Amino acid sequence: LVTGLIGVIGALGFGRFAYTPILPSMKEALSLTYAQMGWIGTGNFIGYLFSSLMGGYLATRIGPRKVISISLLWVASSLTLTGFADSFEFALTMRILTGIGSGGSNVPIMALASAWFAPQRRGMATGILVSGSSIALLFLGPSIPLILESFPSIGWRVCWFFIGGLTFGIALW
Repeated sequence: LVTGLIGVIGALGFGRFAYTPILPSMKEALSLTYAQMGWIGTGNFIGYLFSSLMGGYLATRIGPRKVISISLLWVASSLTLTGFADSFEFALTMRILTGIGSGGSNVPIMALASAWFAPQRRGMATGILVSGSSIALLFLGPSIPLILESFPSIGWRVCWFFIGGLTFGIALW
């Protein structure tokens, strides 16, 4: 359950929800429009939708541990690569790829709660897993502004490298 919680921190907390406080700095640095910023967020959801349809299927075929680990490595890689974005198209592509990894890891993690816990304990187990996103936000809430202030011109890039590195650590754990 703890491993699943930490997986959700990486998959959703870092992979899906961390970009919101970074986006204003990215907007300025890459000269993005509000429409492009919206597409960057939408790209993540498109990727998530695609892989959430496949994540459970793949987990039953090749095993949840492999799917979750590969997907978290995918998230970590795409988060890190987002830090190298030099255009809207590249940033959008990385966010789509992040969404694919997020869905590929989150869906099998949630399915494990059903497999591992008796019906009367599943709600509690799922609640603990879902709290991973909030735990990530509690950590990132003060961290991202601190990074952005410490590195005024490249802070948004440093944030992506930082979050990607944390997610690599989670994937390898």
